[in-house]
Amino acid sequence: MAFKDSSLPPVLPEDAARLAATVAGSVLLPGDAGYDDERAVWNLNHELVPAVIVVPESAADVQAAVTFAAGQYRPVLVKTTGHQIVGLAHGAA
Repeated sequence: MAFKDSSLPPVLPEDAARLAATVAGSVLLPGDAGYDDERAVWNLNHELVPAVIVVPESAADVQAAVTFAAGQYRPVLVKTTGHQIVGLAHGAA
């Protein structure tokens, strides 16, 4: 799988629920309340559309998100601010 592979299937709600049970922060899928706010960036030339968004509250949440992504063979992208992107987020965790 290439890093920029946008053909990944969506994250299943039951998989997201298992992730949500392991993190203190939020786990958001497309269509969930808050998903669009969390994926928004300042540069509107780049639309981020991750398969799942984890809003961590701790290092353990970050570790759980990375472990989840690895188990799903998905790339991981970190949105550090609303002003920049590092890569495509289509299908990422």
